Amino acid sequence: MQSMPSLNTIRVFDAVARHGGVSKAAEELLVTPSAVSHQLAQLERDLGISLLERSANRVALTVEGARFAQRIAPGLATIRSAVRETGRDANVVSLKSSVSIAVRLLIPRLQRFREEHPAIQVQVESSHLSALELTPSLDIVLTYRRGAPDSDSVLPDRVLPMASPALIARYGNGPLDGPLGGLPALRASEENWDWRAWAAHRGAAIGDVRFGDRFDIDDAAILAAAAGLGVCLVPVALARREIDLGLLEALPGESPVTVGHYALLVNDLASASSRKLANWLRAEFATLADLDAAPNARNSSEC
Repeated sequence: MQSMPSLNTIRVFDAVARHGGVSKAAEELLVTPSAVSHQLAQLERDLGISLLERSANRVALTVEGARFAQRIAPGLATIRSAVRETGRDANVVSLKSSVSIAVRLLIPRLQRFREEHPAIQVQVESSHLSALELTPSLDIVLTYRRGAPDSDSVLPDRVLPMASPALIARYGNGPLDGPLGGLPALRASEENWDWRAWAAHRGAAIGDVRFGDRFDIDDAAILAAAAGLGVCLVPVALARREIDLGLLEALPGESPVTVGHYALLVNDLASASSRKLANWLRAEFATLADLDAAPNARNSSEC
C-alpha cells in the first residue's frame, strides 16, 4: 500500500503549481527556493511519478502533475478556509495594494467605511510593486493592470500631463510646442511605458520627450510635479486632492488618455466582512470614475 506523502510537500507543490515557478512559491511560503526544490523531489519520490518538467530557467507541470494539482486544490482550499476562520477574527480583513494606491485611494476612504461598519478591522499591507497577485493569506488585493479593462476592473486609469500652475505660466497660456513644450517629463514607471502609451495615443515621438527626474512610485512623482519639478503623467484618480486644491493643472491642449485600470481581487474563501469591504470599494471607485471624467475643466476634456 502506498504511504501518504507529507502534507507539507503537497502544500509546497500546490504553491509551485499556482505560481508556475519555484521562486514565487518560495516567497509565498517564506522559505528558500532550495527548500522548495527539496520538498518537490521528496513528493515525487513518495508518489513515484514526475510532477514537473525542469529546465535551466523554469519548471512546467507534467500531465500527471497538472492532474494532481487539480485534484488537491479543493482539499487545500478547504483546509485554508478552516484555518482562516479558526485562527482569526472573521471581522478582520487583510488587504494588499501598492503604496500609492494605499495612500491615495484607500486610506482616505477607510474612515467612511468604518463609520458604516464599525466592527470590521482592515489590515493594510502596502508594496512598492503596482502589479500584485492574490495569495491564500490575503482577503483582498487592489492591483494595477495595463491595457483594456477586464472582469476585475473597478476604476479606469486616466492619465494626463500635469504640472504646477507656476511652471505652466512660465510658458504662456497657449498650446505648447512639441511634446510637453520641452518641459521635463517626470518618470515613475518601468521603461517609461506610460509615457510611451501617451505618446502613441497623441501621435508624438517618444524620442522628442525630454525626461527629467525619476521616482519609484506615483505618489512621489505627483508630489514632485506639484512642487514644480516638471510634468507628471498624472493618474487622475490618484491626484484628486492636488487637482482640487489647484496644485496641479493639465498642460494646455491636453486631454486624458486611458492606459490601464485598477482591479479588485477577492479571495474565493473571503469572509462576509471581506465581501462587505470589497462591495463598498467597488461603489466608491464607481463614484470616483465619474469625477475623473472631467479632472480639470479649465484645460481639458475627456477623449
